[in-house]
Amino acid sequence: MVTANCLNSNKISFSLYNKFLLFIFRVGKKNIWEQKFSSIFDLLSLKLHYSKSLLLLKIFIRLFTRVEVKKVKARKRITHIPFFIKLPRSIFLALKWVFLASIKKKGHISFKTKLFTELLQILTQKSSFSLQKVEENNIMAFKNRSNIHYRWQKTR
Repeated sequence: MVTANCLNSNKISFSLYNKFLLFIFRVGKKNIWEQKFSSIFDLLSLKLHYSKSLLLLKIFIRLFTRVEVKKVKARKRITHIPFFIKLPRSIFLALKWVFLASIKKKGHISFKTKLFTELLQILTQKSSFSLQKVEENNIMAFKNRSNIHYRWQKTR
């Protein structure tokens, strides 16, 4: 018998998968990207022995943040101000950091293998660019917590 929690978790993982897929799909054939993503998650699920939905949840839990640091020009200087963000923005930042990491990797390998290695590093808790970005964001927010009163000013 299927419970409501199981249906809800499948719906969440499906929406995360679609957000993951649509984040990089700008131009081209959507069918090709779907095949690449499904093959990446198939390889990850075989290597780590988890289901695809559990892999997606683990990726987003590891890259989850509640604070974003923005630059604000105040009193003729630029200050870094931490802002509390909602879940959609947090998901966007996680996706952005994953794809920036896979783009920044050097070498003559395909984007598919770069993305696979980045996701594998995130899931096995090895050092990766996206995890470093999360740590940098949290450190900057902690260092600049005294500037939180500037958050009502106009941001750039």
